[in-house]
Amino acid sequence: MAVTRVTFKFNLSDGLVQTQTIDIPNGKDGANGKDGEGIHIKGAVANKNSLPATGNVNGDIWTITSTLEVAVWDGSKWNYSSLNVLKGDKGDKGDKGDTGAAGATGAKGDTVAQGAKGDRGGYRCNWCKR
Repeated sequence: MAVTRVTFKFNLSDGLVQTQTIDIPNGKDGANGKDGEGIHIKGAVANKNSLPATGNVNGDIWTITSTLEVAVWDGSKWNYSSLNVLKGDKGDKGDKGDTGAAGATGAKGDTVAQGAKGDRGGYRCNWCKR
């Protein structure tokens, strides 16, 4: 049988400390409790006035789109909480996406008039002059 070890420390009047350790046998496990009622996601409404006034069951949840809240029925009244509290941890970075398709060919540019003829270049040697 499993035991739990407990240690006691006693401060005595003469300033000494006495320690005593005892083993206490663990008791039997108790019976399992009944299953919880859980939650019931019902849908979304535009505002708090649109929440159903009757027919609600403990755990009913509605999203209120105008205020970004959730309304949770506790058996007698609506309780409100920001949707931000339902935000989980940041996820892992995703894989790199595939390379996209090539873009379309651009439009042809404008044609312009040819420029004026340039001057004749200089000579590099005396014998090649004409």
